[in-house]
Amino acid sequence: MKVPRILKSLVVGGIVSALGGVGASADEWQDVVDAAKAEGKVVLYLAKSNAQAEALLKAFEAEYGITGEWLRGSARAQTSRLMGELQAGAPQADVFYTAGPISHSRIAEQTPV
Repeated sequence: MKVPRILKSLVVGGIVSALGGVGASADEWQDVVDAAKAEGKVVLYLAKSNAQAEALLKAFEAEYGITGEWLRGSARAQTSRLMGELQAGAPQADVFYTAGPISHSRIAEQTPV
């Protein structure tokens, strides 16, 4: 199964990095940034507020010059949506961001390392 465009790397490195944390190595992260720039935007699925999505994407765009868009919904709805996309081999999200560890575990099972 094809790993979603840059989903894993952005989850591990992107949002954490945009918020000042640590993530992927510098070389790995640059590959992710280059891929995201080539795509032209970052797509975020989240179960947070619109204000949080806007803040994350604003910080990401300021840091990397890549615009973004988001789709907000409950953790359950976002998990179901992404699971369906993964099973169909056509994921749309670059970033999956919820507070539900079960949601992340289910997605991780569908995205091989």
